[in-house]
Amino acid sequence: MRLTVLDRWPAGEAVDLGPITAVAVEGLGLFRDIATNWRDLFGGRSRSYEKGIEKALARAMERLEEEARSRGATAVVGVRFDTETVHTRGGGYIVVVIASGQAVRC
Repeated sequence: MRLTVLDRWPAGEAVDLGPITAVAVEGLGLFRDIATNWRDLFGGRSRSYEKGIEKALARAMERLEEEARSRGATAVVGVRFDTETVHTRGGGYIVVVIASGQAVRC
């Protein structure tokens, strides 16, 4: 399965199979928040947050590919990602990654 941000398949004709979306949600947790607050105070990067976001992004791409395959697609064009962070009542954060694109058969 090929994923591209290009709006059209570059290698010739492709059959448009319609828009698809995938959602992935990853809890970042209270302990990650504590570690991040220390890094904010003293400087540096929050590797635990980065890992959580990377995990959600990878899961969203996997789900986008699964949805494309279920429609008989061989590629997804116009891939876009949107992220949102939600603060939970328990003091942690949840990151939401939404992937979308156009399923095509080449």
